[in-house]
Amino acid sequence: MNWRNLRDRLLIGHIVVWSSLLCLFLFQSAPISTRAVLENRIGPIEANHSTDLYLQALAGLQNGSQSVDESLQSLPKGKRLLIFVRSDNSPSEFLGMLIAYLSWPRQVQIVKLRGTTADKEVVAIAPASVAGIVFCSVTPPTWLGKGIRLGSSILLVPVPAPEARP
Repeated sequence: MNWRNLRDRLLIGHIVVWSSLLCLFLFQSAPISTRAVLENRIGPIEANHSTDLYLQALAGLQNGSQSVDESLQSLPKGKRLLIFVRSDNSPSEFLGMLIAYLSWPRQVQIVKLRGTTADKEVVAIAPASVAGIVFCSVTPPTWLGKGIRLGSSILLVPVPAPEARP
């Protein structure tokens, strides 16, 4: 048997197999794609669509991206944002990452806590270097005062004045 004939047969077999798989894929996906197009499910994607869905599911916040952006606009520019999250709580960590993503281009530092309070960590903050503090499923110190509530588990607190600290 000639090697060239064997190689040609293998090439033809390879092409037939992959062509058959492609035809099968197109045959199976055509009805699904056609139905989606006819029902107008394929259309323009809204800005921040996925982050809004995450914020709504995790914190109950409608139009979350816009709310977070508007809240961050009130903070001084050029200072970093501290985000406290619970290291044992995945939704808390994910909310912190979402807030960090939406805070761009502001510098952000995510602090993972083992407990649910951040008293010691907040006392150690130098107020001159921080624009605000975000608590994601973390209880803020009571002496911080009221903050901006963003959904059920996110609290944004502008940096306290130095005299408000214990």
